[in-house]
Amino acid sequence: MYLFFDFLGDQDAVSYCLSDERLLCLDKGTAKIGSDLFLSLFSEHSLVSYDVEPFYLRLHALGFNKRFSVFDLKRLFRAYYGVAEDIPYEEAKTQFDDQALLQGCQAFSFLVHLCDYEEEDVTYLLGLDYGDCILSYPECGFAFEALNLFKQAHDKRIAEFDPRKIKRLLFFDLECANSDQNIGKICEFGGVYASLSLQIEDEIELLINPESPFKVNRGGRGLQLFYSNAQYEKAPAFPVYYQRIKEILEDESTLPVGFAATNDFKFLMGDSLRYGLGGFDLLGLDIQPLADRLLGSERSLSLEDALSGLGGGTPNNLTPHRALDDAKLTLLVAKEAFARIDGGLLSYLQNKSEGLITSLYVDKMLEHPLPKLRYWSYWN
Repeated sequence: MYLFFDFLGDQDAVSYCLSDERLLCLDKGTAKIGSDLFLSLFSEHSLVSYDVEPFYLRLHALGFNKRFSVFDLKRLFRAYYGVAEDIPYEEAKTQFDDQALLQGCQAFSFLVHLCDYEEEDVTYLLGLDYGDCILSYPECGFAFEALNLFKQAHDKRIAEFDPRKIKRLLFFDLECANSDQNIGKICEFGGVYASLSLQIEDEIELLINPESPFKVNRGGRGLQLFYSNAQYEKAPAFPVYYQRIKEILEDESTLPVGFAATNDFKFLMGDSLRYGLGGFDLLGLDIQPLADRLLGSERSLSLEDALSGLGGGTPNNLTPHRALDDAKLTLLVAKEAFARIDGGLLSYLQNKSEGLITSLYVDKMLEHPLPKLRYWSYWN
Protein backbone atom coordinates (compact mmCIF):
# COMPACT_ATOMS: atom_id res chain seq x y z
CA MET A 1 0.00 0.00 0.00
CA TYR A 2 1.18 3.50 -0.85
CA LEU A 3 0.69 6.50 1.41
CA PHE A 4 0.78 9.67 -0.68
CA PHE A 5 1.04 12.80 1.43
CA ASP A 6 1.49 16.57 1.30
CA PHE A 7 3.10 18.51 4.13
CA LEU A 8 0.84 21.16 5.68
CA GLY A 9 3.48 23.47 7.09
CA ASP A 10 1.10 25.88 8.78
CA GLN A 11 -0.53 23.03 10.70
CA ASP A 12 2.44 20.73 11.45
CA ALA A 13 0.41 18.01 9.77
CA VAL A 14 0.13 16.00 6.56
CA SER A 15 -2.81 15.44 4.27
CA TYR A 16 -2.74 11.92 2.88
CA CYS A 17 -4.27 9.55 0.38
CA LEU A 18 -3.92 5.80 0.88
CA SER A 19 -3.73 3.89 -2.41
CA ASP A 20 -3.00 0.49 -3.86
CA GLU A 21 -1.03 -0.33 -7.02
CA ARG A 22 -4.05 0.52 -9.17
CA LEU A 23 -3.79 4.11 -7.92
CA LEU A 24 -7.26 3.98 -6.44
CA CYS A 25 -7.75 6.11 -3.35
CA LEU A 26 -8.86 3.84 -0.51
CA ASP A 27 -8.73 6.36 2.29
CA LYS A 28 -7.75 9.98 2.87
CA GLY A 29 -7.48 12.47 5.67
CA THR A 30 -5.04 14.53 7.72
CA ALA A 31 -2.68 13.52 10.50
CA LYS A 32 -0.84 15.68 12.98
CA ILE A 33 2.93 15.11 13.10
CA GLY A 34 3.73 12.79 16.00
CA SER A 35 0.13 11.67 16.55
CA ASP A 36 -0.75 8.00 16.87
CA LEU A 37 -2.36 8.11 13.42
CA PHE A 38 0.74 9.71 11.92
CA LEU A 39 3.05 7.14 13.48
CA SER A 40 0.83 4.28 12.36
CA LEU A 41 0.55 5.50 8.77
CA PHE A 42 4.27 6.17 8.46
CA SER A 43 5.28 2.79 9.86
CA GLU A 44 2.90 0.60 7.87
CA HIS A 45 2.98 1.92 4.27
CA SER A 46 5.31 2.90 1.42
CA LEU A 47 5.59 6.68 1.63
CA VAL A 48 5.41 8.97 -1.41
CA SER A 49 5.47 12.78 -1.55
CA TYR A 50 6.46 15.67 -3.82
CA ASP A 51 9.42 17.59 -2.35
CA VAL A 52 10.16 16.27 1.13
CA GLU A 53 12.70 19.00 1.95
CA PRO A 54 10.39 21.34 3.93
CA PHE A 55 8.84 18.32 5.68
CA TYR A 56 12.21 16.91 6.71
CA LEU A 57 13.45 20.33 7.85
CA ARG A 58 10.40 20.72 10.08
CA LEU A 59 10.77 17.23 11.54
CA HIS A 60 14.43 17.99 12.18
CA ALA A 61 13.55 21.24 13.94
CA LEU A 62 10.95 19.42 16.07
CA GLY A 63 13.51 16.81 17.09
CA PHE A 64 11.46 13.97 15.59
CA ASN A 65 13.59 10.82 15.87
CA LYS A 66 11.64 8.02 14.18
CA ARG A 67 13.24 6.46 11.09
CA PHE A 68 11.46 6.13 7.74
CA SER A 69 12.02 6.72 4.00
CA VAL A 70 10.00 8.65 1.44
CA PHE A 71 9.97 8.35 -2.33
CA ASP A 72 10.37 11.96 -3.52
CA LEU A 73 8.42 12.65 -6.72
CA LYS A 74 10.30 15.89 -7.33
CA ARG A 75 13.45 13.85 -7.78
CA LEU A 76 11.52 11.40 -9.97
CA PHE A 77 10.47 14.25 -12.26
CA ARG A 78 14.09 15.32 -12.62
CA ALA A 79 15.34 11.77 -13.21
CA TYR A 80 12.57 10.74 -15.61
CA TYR A 81 12.71 13.86 -17.78
CA GLY A 82 16.44 14.57 -17.44
CA VAL A 83 15.98 17.91 -15.69
CA ALA A 84 18.98 19.24 -13.75
CA GLU A 85 17.23 21.77 -11.53
CA ASP A 86 14.49 21.37 -8.92
CA ILE A 87 11.00 22.02 -10.33
CA PRO A 88 8.14 23.19 -8.06
CA TYR A 89 4.97 21.13 -8.19
CA GLU A 90 2.93 23.90 -9.85
CA GLU A 91 5.43 24.01 -12.72
CA ALA A 92 5.98 20.24 -12.97
CA LYS A 93 2.30 19.46 -13.35
CA THR A 94 2.11 21.57 -16.54
CA GLN A 95 3.94 18.69 -18.24
CA PHE A 96 0.68 16.74 -18.27
CA ASP A 97 -2.55 17.22 -20.24
CA ASP A 98 -4.63 16.59 -17.11
CA GLN A 99 -3.64 18.80 -14.19
CA ALA A 100 -6.63 18.27 -11.91
CA LEU A 101 -6.00 17.93 -8.18
CA LEU A 102 -7.20 14.43 -7.27
CA GLN A 103 -8.38 13.49 -3.79
CA GLY A 104 -7.01 16.80 -2.50
CA CYS A 105 -3.43 15.43 -2.60
CA GLN A 106 -0.74 16.87 -4.87
CA ALA A 107 1.56 13.85 -4.60
CA PHE A 108 -1.21 11.42 -5.55
CA SER A 109 -2.38 13.66 -8.42
CA PHE A 110 1.15 14.01 -9.79
CA LEU A 111 1.83 10.28 -10.03
CA VAL A 112 -1.60 9.48 -11.48
CA HIS A 113 -1.12 12.10 -14.21
CA LEU A 114 2.46 10.96 -14.91
CA CYS A 115 1.41 7.31 -15.26
CA ASP A 116 -1.49 8.26 -17.55
CA TYR A 117 0.50 10.69 -19.68
CA GLU A 118 3.55 8.45 -20.17
CA GLU A 119 1.63 5.13 -20.03
CA GLU A 120 3.90 3.91 -17.25
CA ASP A 121 3.24 1.42 -14.47
CA VAL A 122 3.37 2.72 -10.92
CA THR A 123 5.42 -0.24 -9.72
CA TYR A 124 8.11 0.63 -12.29
CA LEU A 125 8.24 4.32 -11.43
CA LEU A 126 8.39 3.62 -7.70
CA GLY A 127 10.75 0.67 -8.15
CA LEU A 128 14.46 0.06 -7.88
CA ASP A 129 15.32 1.77 -11.18
CA TYR A 130 14.55 5.03 -9.41
CA GLY A 131 15.91 4.02 -6.04
CA ASP A 132 17.92 7.24 -5.75
CA CYS A 133 14.60 9.09 -5.37
CA ILE A 134 14.16 7.44 -1.96
CA LEU A 135 15.28 9.77 0.83
CA SER A 136 15.80 8.45 4.35
CA TYR A 137 15.02 10.32 7.54
CA PRO A 138 16.80 11.46 9.70
CA GLU A 139 19.89 11.27 7.45
CA CYS A 140 18.40 13.53 4.79
CA GLY A 141 17.05 15.84 7.48
CA PHE A 142 20.67 16.64 8.36
CA ALA A 143 21.48 16.93 4.65
CA PHE A 144 18.67 19.41 3.97
CA GLU A 145 19.64 21.42 7.05
CA ALA A 146 23.22 21.69 5.79
CA LEU A 147 22.00 22.68 2.32
CA ASN A 148 19.66 25.28 3.81
CA LEU A 149 22.44 26.78 5.93
CA PHE A 150 24.69 26.90 2.88
CA LYS A 151 22.06 28.68 0.77
CA GLN A 152 21.40 31.29 3.45
CA ALA A 153 25.10 31.98 4.00
CA HIS A 154 25.75 32.03 0.24
CA ASP A 155 22.97 34.53 -0.48
CA LYS A 156 24.12 36.79 2.37
CA ARG A 157 27.75 36.72 1.26
CA ILE A 158 26.89 37.47 -2.37
CA ALA A 159 24.59 40.33 -1.34
CA GLU A 160 27.40 41.87 0.75
CA PHE A 161 30.06 41.43 -1.94
CA ASP A 162 31.39 44.75 -3.27
CA PRO A 163 33.45 44.24 -6.46
CA ARG A 164 34.96 47.73 -6.03
CA LYS A 165 37.03 46.41 -3.11
CA ILE A 166 38.82 43.90 -5.35
CA LYS A 167 42.34 45.04 -6.20
CA ARG A 168 43.67 41.92 -7.93
CA LEU A 169 42.73 38.40 -8.98
CA LEU A 170 44.14 35.01 -8.09
CA PHE A 171 43.58 32.44 -10.82
CA PHE A 172 44.03 29.11 -9.09
CA ASP A 173 43.63 25.36 -9.51
CA LEU A 174 44.00 22.20 -7.45
CA GLU A 175 44.96 18.65 -8.28
CA CYS A 176 43.90 15.66 -6.17
CA ALA A 177 45.25 12.15 -5.71
CA ASN A 178 41.71 10.78 -5.48
CA SER A 179 38.21 11.82 -4.46
CA ASP A 180 37.10 8.68 -2.64
CA GLN A 181 34.16 9.21 -0.26
CA ASN A 182 33.58 12.48 -2.15
CA ILE A 183 36.62 14.04 -0.41
CA GLY A 184 39.39 15.31 -2.70
CA LYS A 185 42.86 14.52 -1.36
CA ILE A 186 44.74 17.62 -2.54
CA CYS A 187 48.26 17.08 -3.88
CA GLU A 188 48.85 20.35 -5.73
CA PHE A 189 47.92 24.03 -5.36
CA GLY A 190 48.84 26.44 -8.13
CA GLY A 191 47.94 30.03 -8.78
CA VAL A 192 48.83 33.20 -10.64
CA TYR A 193 48.14 36.68 -9.32
CA ALA A 194 46.84 39.05 -11.98
CA SER A 195 45.87 42.69 -12.16
CA LEU A 196 42.31 43.74 -12.93
CA SER A 197 43.51 44.17 -16.51
CA LEU A 198 44.40 40.45 -16.43
CA GLN A 199 48.17 40.85 -16.54
CA ILE A 200 50.21 38.29 -14.55
CA GLU A 201 51.99 39.76 -11.52
CA ASP A 202 53.19 36.74 -9.57
CA GLU A 203 52.69 32.99 -9.22
CA ILE A 204 52.62 30.31 -6.54
CA GLU A 205 52.94 26.51 -6.63
CA LEU A 206 52.69 24.13 -3.68
CA LEU A 207 53.20 20.36 -3.80
CA ILE A 208 51.23 18.59 -1.07
CA ASN A 209 51.47 15.06 0.28
CA PRO A 210 47.88 13.76 -0.04
CA GLU A 211 48.54 10.96 2.45
CA SER A 212 46.21 8.84 0.33
CA PRO A 213 46.63 6.59 -2.73
CA PHE A 214 46.92 8.09 -6.20
CA LYS A 215 43.99 6.98 -8.36
CA VAL A 216 43.85 9.69 -11.03
CA ASN A 217 44.05 7.22 -13.92
CA ARG A 218 41.22 5.03 -12.62
CA GLY A 219 38.35 4.52 -15.07
CA GLY A 220 40.49 4.99 -18.17
CA ARG A 221 40.38 8.78 -17.99
CA GLY A 222 44.03 9.02 -19.04
CA LEU A 223 44.67 11.91 -16.65
CA GLN A 224 48.35 12.24 -15.78
CA LEU A 225 49.65 14.48 -13.01
CA PHE A 226 52.68 16.62 -13.79
CA TYR A 227 54.89 15.47 -10.94
CA SER A 228 55.74 11.94 -9.82
CA ASN A 229 54.03 10.24 -6.89
CA ALA A 230 57.36 10.31 -5.05
CA GLN A 231 57.64 14.10 -5.41
CA TYR A 232 54.19 14.59 -3.91
CA GLU A 233 54.87 12.13 -1.10
CA LYS A 234 58.05 13.99 -0.10
CA ALA A 235 56.10 17.24 0.27
CA PRO A 236 54.42 18.47 3.48
CA ALA A 237 50.83 17.40 4.12
CA PHE A 238 47.84 19.71 3.81
CA PRO A 239 47.78 20.85 7.49
CA VAL A 240 51.25 22.38 7.05
CA TYR A 241 49.97 24.60 4.24
CA TYR A 242 46.46 25.18 5.61
CA GLN A 243 47.04 28.59 7.20
CA ARG A 244 49.02 29.85 4.20
CA ILE A 245 46.36 28.76 1.71
CA LYS A 246 43.66 30.21 3.96
CA GLU A 247 45.37 33.62 4.06
CA ILE A 248 45.88 33.58 0.29
CA LEU A 249 42.28 32.73 -0.56
CA GLU A 250 40.55 34.77 2.17
CA ASP A 251 42.37 38.03 1.37
CA GLU A 252 39.47 40.48 0.93
CA SER A 253 41.31 42.52 -1.70
CA THR A 254 41.95 39.46 -3.89
CA LEU A 255 39.25 37.52 -5.76
CA PRO A 256 40.00 33.80 -6.32
CA VAL A 257 39.04 32.76 -9.85
CA GLY A 258 38.93 29.19 -11.12
CA PHE A 259 37.48 26.97 -13.81
CA ALA A 260 35.00 24.51 -12.24
CA ALA A 261 36.10 26.21 -9.01
CA THR A 262 32.99 24.92 -7.24
CA ASN A 263 34.81 21.58 -7.13
CA ASP A 264 37.99 23.23 -5.86
CA PHE A 265 36.12 24.88 -2.98
CA LYS A 266 34.61 21.49 -2.18
CA PHE A 267 38.07 19.87 -2.20
CA LEU A 268 39.45 22.53 0.13
CA MET A 269 36.58 22.13 2.58
CA GLY A 270 36.80 18.35 2.30
CA ASP A 271 40.50 18.20 3.12
CA SER A 272 39.94 20.65 5.96
CA LEU A 273 37.24 18.31 7.28
CA ARG A 274 39.49 15.28 6.82
CA TYR A 275 42.21 16.79 8.99
CA GLY A 276 39.90 18.42 11.54
CA LEU A 277 40.89 21.96 10.55
CA GLY A 278 38.76 25.08 10.69
CA GLY A 279 37.60 25.24 7.11
CA PHE A 280 37.54 28.29 4.83
CA ASP A 281 35.27 31.31 4.44
CA LEU A 282 35.69 31.86 0.72
CA LEU A 283 34.07 33.91 -2.00
CA GLY A 284 35.31 33.39 -5.52
CA LEU A 285 34.43 33.33 -9.18
CA ASP A 286 33.89 30.19 -11.26
CA ILE A 287 34.17 31.13 -14.94
CA GLN A 288 33.03 27.76 -16.27
CA PRO A 289 29.33 28.83 -16.36
CA LEU A 290 30.30 31.96 -18.32
CA ALA A 291 32.27 29.90 -20.86
CA ASP A 292 29.41 27.42 -21.20
CA ARG A 293 26.94 30.24 -21.83
CA LEU A 294 29.13 32.10 -24.32
CA LEU A 295 29.70 28.90 -26.29
CA GLY A 296 26.07 27.74 -26.05
CA SER A 297 27.10 24.48 -24.39
CA GLU A 298 24.47 22.42 -22.56
CA ARG A 299 27.18 20.47 -20.76
CA SER A 300 30.01 21.65 -18.54
CA LEU A 301 32.98 22.21 -20.84
CA SER A 302 36.52 21.20 -19.97
CA LEU A 303 39.11 23.93 -19.53
CA GLU A 304 40.85 23.03 -22.79
CA ASP A 305 37.56 22.88 -24.75
CA ALA A 306 36.48 26.23 -23.37
CA LEU A 307 39.75 27.87 -24.36
CA SER A 308 39.62 26.35 -27.83
CA GLY A 309 35.97 27.28 -28.30
CA LEU A 310 36.64 30.89 -27.32
CA GLY A 311 39.35 31.15 -29.96
CA GLY A 312 42.41 30.49 -27.84
CA GLY A 313 44.82 27.60 -27.79
CA THR A 314 46.93 25.82 -25.20
CA PRO A 315 50.48 27.25 -25.35
CA ASN A 316 53.15 24.63 -25.83
CA ASN A 317 54.85 25.58 -22.57
CA LEU A 318 51.75 24.82 -20.47
CA THR A 319 50.78 21.31 -19.38
CA PRO A 320 47.13 20.48 -18.56
CA HIS A 321 46.59 19.00 -15.08
CA ARG A 322 49.53 20.83 -13.60
CA ALA A 323 47.76 23.14 -11.17
CA LEU A 324 49.95 26.16 -11.92
CA ASP A 325 49.55 25.73 -15.67
CA ASP A 326 45.80 25.16 -15.40
CA ALA A 327 45.62 28.43 -13.44
CA LYS A 328 47.38 30.15 -16.37
CA LEU A 329 44.98 28.49 -18.84
CA THR A 330 42.07 29.75 -16.73
CA LEU A 331 43.49 33.26 -17.05
CA LEU A 332 43.57 32.83 -20.84
CA VAL A 333 39.93 31.71 -20.81
CA ALA A 334 39.06 34.78 -18.72
CA LYS A 335 40.77 37.09 -21.20
CA GLU A 336 38.82 35.62 -24.10
CA ALA A 337 35.53 35.54 -22.19
CA PHE A 338 35.58 39.02 -20.68
CA ALA A 339 36.54 40.51 -24.02
CA ARG A 340 33.04 39.48 -25.12
CA ILE A 341 31.28 41.05 -22.12
CA ASP A 342 30.11 44.67 -22.30
CA GLY A 343 31.99 46.51 -19.59
CA GLY A 344 34.40 43.60 -19.08
CA LEU A 345 35.26 42.01 -15.75
CA LEU A 346 34.00 44.72 -13.38
CA SER A 347 30.63 44.95 -15.10
CA TYR A 348 30.30 41.16 -14.95
CA LEU A 349 31.07 41.07 -11.23
CA GLN A 350 28.69 43.91 -10.42
CA ASN A 351 25.86 42.02 -12.09
CA LYS A 352 26.25 39.17 -9.54
CA SER A 353 24.04 36.91 -11.64
CA GLU A 354 26.48 34.15 -12.52
CA GLY A 355 29.59 32.39 -11.31
CA LEU A 356 30.06 33.74 -7.78
CA ILE A 357 30.63 30.86 -5.36
CA THR A 358 31.10 30.51 -1.60
CA SER A 359 32.33 27.84 0.79
CA LEU A 360 30.58 28.22 4.16
CA TYR A 361 28.78 24.99 5.20
CA VAL A 362 30.15 23.02 2.24
CA ASP A 363 31.86 20.85 4.86
CA LYS A 364 28.47 20.15 6.44
CA MET A 365 27.09 19.12 3.05
CA LEU A 366 30.04 16.76 2.64
CA GLU A 367 29.35 15.28 6.07
CA HIS A 368 25.65 14.87 5.26
CA PRO A 369 25.30 14.38 1.50
CA LEU A 370 22.05 13.84 -0.34
CA PRO A 371 21.98 10.73 -2.57
CA LYS A 372 23.27 11.50 -6.04
CA LEU A 373 20.46 11.62 -8.57
CA ARG A 374 20.87 10.00 -11.99
CA TYR A 375 19.22 11.35 -15.15
CA TRP A 376 18.88 8.43 -17.48
CA SER A 377 15.77 6.28 -17.66
CA TYR A 378 13.50 8.44 -19.81
CA TRP A 379 16.12 9.35 -22.36
CA ASN A 380 18.21 6.17 -22.70
